[in-house]
Amino acid sequence: MRYITKRFRVFPVFILIGLLLTSSQSLAGDQVIWYHADFPPYVISNGPYKGLGIEEKIYRYIEQRLPEYTFTHRHANYDRAQVELKKGQHVLVSPLLKTKKRESFIHYSSHPNFLLLPNALLVNRSGKDRFIPFLNSEGSLDIDALCASGDFKIGIAAGRVYKGILDTLIHKYKTSGVFHERKGMKQSGLLAMLHKGRIDAAFGYPVEIKYAGYADSMISLRVSGAPTCLASYLGAPKNRWGRDLMKKINTIIADQSSLKTYIKYYEYWLDEGDRRHYQKIKNGHCN
Repeated sequence: MRYITKRFRVFPVFILIGLLLTSSQSLAGDQVIWYHADFPPYVISNGPYKGLGIEEKIYRYIEQRLPEYTFTHRHANYDRAQVELKKGQHVLVSPLLKTKKRESFIHYSSHPNFLLLPNALLVNRSGKDRFIPFLNSEGSLDIDALCASGDFKIGIAAGRVYKGILDTLIHKYKTSGVFHERKGMKQSGLLAMLHKGRIDAAFGYPVEIKYAGYADSMISLRVSGAPTCLASYLGAPKNRWGRDLMKKINTIIADQSSLKTYIKYYEYWLDEGDRRHYQKIKNGHCN
């Protein structure tokens, strides 16, 4: 009789443990780790503009409209962030460009969070004459001929997608010694290398120059064959959790007024010439 009593007393303990586990799993499901590269002016980790990057303003806008989730922000390069997405972890990553390879494991937002000018070749003003022979009649670079010359060392960031012809050339010349791949977390590190003369040029966005304080010493050269503009997306793992989260995010960013707001964040970091060009092409087709 005493044995039976003890046995029945155990049941409430199991029920309590079950409830605690269910509650814990429920809370865990509401947790989102949002990965960002330390990539000014999209994400700004230090200095007077800390927390005021383009992407940071966007994620605050989204988070305010998703009170049922708890967001934790972490810095990581794109290689690390993609590993977590492939694992199906409860993570969100942005900004992201779409590629077929990434679409196999990333559930993208249905709308872009902002539109941007494509990557260009960033060079020091003092050395720009070296690139003149590779400019076509429209003032754009024949980047394939430039890479084939073997006279330049170009910096690229590990795990980063540049889109279109630039990704094609990186693959084509990956063993030629033309490209110097930097694996550090800070994307702006390539500009520091360029400024010091350790590389001759770097693939990057025009907005990176202004933020990094090199507007007087660097310029961006447009690349022939590059997309007119690019669309930046948010990405979650391609599983049920990711689809549910992205469905809610899609409802938020489907509002075109929010896209217009995000575009203003972006335009702030463009110099006058690039801003005029961007305003002409931003309503066109973006890849």
